[in-house]
Amino acid sequence: MAEEYFNARARELRIDWRADSRALVPDLNSLGNVGSMSSYARRMLEKAGVHINKGNRYPLSVSESDLSDAEIVIALSRTEHQEMFADLHPQHYNEARFWDVEDIDLEAPDDAFDKVVKHTEALLRELGGLTRR
Repeated sequence: MAEEYFNARARELRIDWRADSRALVPDLNSLGNVGSMSSYARRMLEKAGVHINKGNRYPLSVSESDLSDAEIVIALSRTEHQEMFADLHPQHYNEARFWDVEDIDLEAPDDAFDKVVKHTEALLRELGGLTRR
């Protein structure tokens, strides 16, 4: 959801940045998350007028090169991802920004989407003043 929203808004604003989302764990089956984007995320993106480009893609696991090549690393949920990030990718832990957006078992989808929008818009304002490396 955050990837799709960010990329749509970056295109609208003509900001030359793109997001790619990844899962922190190497085996997504272990978490029971083996599907593509949730119906909640689809509904909220469509309601916001965002054309979904990669919504049918199954989650991809992050690689070392993904983290090394990233200019900014964002983890949506501090609750879910902070310890996992520190354990699985300690060399990149201090680079991560945590947005405190929770999954549907901890936060209503509408509230989570509102947080994604708020954080994304702030990031886009920040990036508008930055140039790509």
